[in-house]
Amino acid sequence: MTRDRQALVAGVAPALFADALRQFGRVQLRASGCSMLPAIEPGDLLDVEYSAPDRVQVGDIILYDAGGRLLAHRVVTKIVDRETVRLVARGDSHWWADPSIDASKVIGRVVGISRDPSAGGAGSAARRVWRGLRRRVAVLVGASASPASAL
Repeated sequence: MTRDRQALVAGVAPALFADALRQFGRVQLRASGCSMLPAIEPGDLLDVEYSAPDRVQVGDIILYDAGGRLLAHRVVTKIVDRETVRLVARGDSHWWADPSIDASKVIGRVVGISRDPSAGGAGSAARRVWRGLRRRVAVLVGASASPASAL
């Protein structure tokens, strides 16, 4: 598939998924990527339910349209200003938050996660790497926080 065609298909995916959610109320989606480790591993099956934007709460994992890509990230801040609602989400394994989004970009809310034992262990390997990195960062942060402990 050409790069232009891939971009076209990717750009249509959020609209198709949103339409399926409106029609059926609940849809399953296979996760890819490591941004939500350890809560969601690559290959996990996500149960996504339609959710009105005003019903989304801090702590919910939402599926939203991020410029033609579907992202499932956790809501860390909800900003209500008169008639508009903006959300700030973040992948659990990220140190940074995503840019705030208008609540109308929310396609649905993740209400269930099923592990796929046939995924070949990619998630387990990614989780081990993630835990190792976290341990190393904790050691570095601890060492820089108290220089005397490094002696």
